[in-house]
Formats: sequence, structure tokens, C-alpha cells
Amino acid sequence: MKSFGVRLIWTVLLTLCGILSHVAFADELDDPMLKACPALREWQDQQKQKHGKEKLAPASSMVLPKLREQLLTWSKLDQKAREPMMKGLAIGQAEFKIALARMRSVDALNYRRIRGVIDEYGFPTITMVGGDGSAAAFLLVQHQAEHPEFQQFVLDIMGPLAKRGEVGREGYALLLDRVLVMGQHKPQRYGTQFTQAGGTMQMEPVEDAEHLDERRADMDMMPIAAYRCVLAQMYHTP
Repeated sequence: MKSFGVRLIWTVLLTLCGILSHVAFADELDDPMLKACPALREWQDQQKQKHGKEKLAPASSMVLPKLREQLLTWSKLDQKAREPMMKGLAIGQAEFKIALARMRSVDALNYRRIRGVIDEYGFPTITMVGGDGSAAAFLLVQHQAEHPEFQQFVLDIMGPLAKRGEVGREGYALLLDRVLVMGQHKPQRYGTQFTQAGGTMQMEPVEDAEHLDERRADMDMMPIAAYRCVLAQMYHTP
């Protein structure tokens, strides 16, 4: 399990966790995770104080509520296809190959779907489909490793939207890192891209590592120590 395909899939999987700033307030992030990652608990408390008065817009106020439902459905299929790999190093080679083929099939289908949505509406914003719908759209784009030119195209669209608060800044940061590392073979900016090697997770090269947490905070992202801990817990990998 040292082939390029394995390395690629681990990069895909680990960047999936990048939407953790959205997940951090959900019930799925249970006490064992918080106990294992004290830095996560501290960050979560800080985010609650910072955003405690913010509420999600009701579905009735969205411009395209039906599109939101479609995006959420497609993103659930995306996550379902990746569940087998959540076992980390415990997954067998045969099981891995089957799961990889399934994941690629789902990604190909979702590429056609999200490409069609963006061609018709532009990138789905929070006003259009709500925060969760916009995050779901980002997730589908983030997992299109087979289409780097499409990811660059979406990144260019998301940049101005992120500055205006119309899409999540963390999503933009994740996609930027993905394009830099996988599309341009350059150091990443926000430390979101990891690979599995030798039984451990290793961060891809990052620019100006000394100020990494400052850049992550600017994008509403958890400190890198908390991010590392959560990845290790989710993927059962040191």
C-alpha cells in the first residue's frame, strides 16, 4: 500500500476533514474527541463566544432551497463512499481497492452534477443555498482531484465571494491548498493537506510555517495542533 494511488486517496481523505470548523459544533463531535484533543475544546469555546449570536438562515429565506437539498444529498453520497477508508490503516488491500473504485465512481457522477450547477448558477453562495448547502458544494469540488483545471476555475470564483462573506472562508482556504499542492506542486498556505506515510500522517510542505496558525485564524480555522489531533482520532493514525 505504497503506490501513488494510495498516497492520492489519503490526501483526498484527510482534506475532507477540513470542514471541521463547521462540524465542531455538531453533535457528532462527541466527548471522546474533545477529551483526546484539548486544543479542540479550547478553540470550540472561543468560536462559540465569537459566533454565539449567529444563526443559520431559515430555509424559507434561501433563494434556491431545492438546490440546497440536492447538494446535501450529493454530499452525503460523497461521504458514504469514503466511509470504508475511515478505518485508517486497518483497511485491507482488497477492501481498499473496492472502496477506491466506488469512490471514484461517485466522484465522477458528482463532478457532472456540480459542474452543471456552477455553469448554471455560479458557485452556490450562503444566500442561495444556506451555509450547509454552500459547504456541500465546496466538498464536491474539493474531491475532484481528477479535474485540477476545474478546481482552479472554482477557486478563482470563490476568492471574491470569500472576501465578501458569501462563501465559507475555510472552504476557500482548503481549495487553495489543494490547488497549490496537487495542481501547481507548490507549498500550501494553510496546512490542510496531509498524506499517510510509514504509518503516520505528514503535512505537505507549507509556506512560512512560523505564522501558520495566524493565517488559519484569519480564515476561521482551528489551530494546526487541534487539526492534527482530530485527523489522528478520525483516521486512527498517529
